[in-house]
This record gives sequence, structure tokens and C-alpha cells, in this order.
Amino acid sequence: MNSRKLALCLALLPAISAMRLQADMDIPVTTYEYKIGGETHEGFVARPLQEAASQPGLLVVHDWTGYGAFSREQAVRLARLGYIAFAVDMYGKDVRAKDATEASRLAGRFYQNPPLIRENMLAALEELRRMPGVNPARLGAIGFSFGGTCVLELARSGAELAGVVSFHARLRPFSTQPPKRIVPKILILHGTLDPRSRPDDVAACMNELNAAGVAYRFVGYPLAVHAFTNPAAGSDPSTGTAYQESAAKAAFEEMERFLLYIFQ
Repeated sequence: MNSRKLALCLALLPAISAMRLQADMDIPVTTYEYKIGGETHEGFVARPLQEAASQPGLLVVHDWTGYGAFSREQAVRLARLGYIAFAVDMYGKDVRAKDATEASRLAGRFYQNPPLIRENMLAALEELRRMPGVNPARLGAIGFSFGGTCVLELARSGAELAGVVSFHARLRPFSTQPPKRIVPKILILHGTLDPRSRPDDVAACMNELNAAGVAYRFVGYPLAVHAFTNPAAGSDPSTGTAYQESAAKAAFEEMERFLLYIFQ
């Protein structure tokens, strides 16, 4: 996504978010601050209307721009399905990208340091595990773009959780650490024309999962490019980043089925 397009998307997000969240006022939501290594991070928790004593909990991980409207909306979506959803903050409180250059710098710090991804993701997972009402034995994670890469790295860390869902992630097996015993089941939802992951990168990721004996499912969406679930990504696939309504709908339905399966 170029700088001008990203700046326009970021400018529109608060208004779009306000309209959508106003329609979701019946879902209990709270801002949630937590610490990682002494640094404050600010996330968001959405809870189902019908709360039980012990419910599945899900991490929701943002794209390269940082925690914001889109990941909050996904947390609300998951709460409507009956999950306690924690939209996490990988960068730190109030650290958000203003343009593509800054987003690349913020995400690049993590792409170049997989142990840092694991540290932040494991810290967020522990916060979720301790939240009231969350069943610590029924945890999962979903992530979008940069966040999709983060949930895959969480799976590679050996974390104990039921499953992870990756939407249009960077699928390169970039980790400098070999995967430990991969516990969660994995669902990868990917655009077949996503320029962020070349075919040989995708194949290498699949080979890694096959070698590790992981239970995973890969779904490719024809003609979809990067960020196909996010309406703020625009509508021009020639840029390599664009929303595709049909692919987004199908991918979210695939996620819902997967979550029912792992938490049955």
C-alpha cells in the first residue's frame, strides 16, 4: 500500500469505526492496558452478551499499522460468536503508523527479530489466559497481515493453544529459530495473488508445517491480493493490496467453522 493510499485509509478509519462500533454498543467492550518488559501496551477486550463461567478466549493481532479500529472490529465480531476476544497491541501504547514508511519500520523490527514476536505474543497470551471468564485450556489466536505472521510465530514457539488463524500473512518461514513442537491446529487463509508471499515462500512454509507434522488447512482465494479482508485497503488489486468482498466473506466463514471445530 503506498503512502498516500495508507494516509487516506487511516484518516477514514475513525469515522468508519465510530459508525460500526455504535451499532455494536450491546457488546461489552473495554480498553485493556498491560505491560511487556516494563513497557505499557494498550489493547481492547470484547465479551459475549451471554457470558458463561468458562469461555474460549482468542487473541486478535493487528496489521502493520498497529492496534486500531480494524482489530477492534474483529474482536467485536468474535464476541458476537461467543468468544472472549483480546485485540492486542504489539508496538506499545500510542505507537501507530502514520504512513507506509513508518508501518514498514515498525513491522520490520519484528520481522527481523522473531524472538521479539514470540516474547510479545506469549505475554499477550498470558494476559488472555488470566482474564476472568476465560477457560485457560481453550485458547486461540487470529491475525491479519503482520498479525497473521505473528500468530504463526506464536504457533512455532510451542505455545499451548487450540488453534491459530492467519489471514493474508507474510508466509515466508522467516524464523531463525526452528519450530518447537507445534501444538495448535493452523488455518491459513491467503490470496493467490498476494505479492507479499511469493509461491516459493508459500511452498517453503507448507514444507515446514508438513515436516513438523502439523494439522493445518490452507485455503487460497483466487484473484485476491494482500489485505483482502480489510475494506480500508481500497478496491484496486493492481496495487497488490485491496479488499475483495467475496473472499473476505468466504474467509470469515472458514474461520468460524474452524473455531467451532477446535473448541468443540
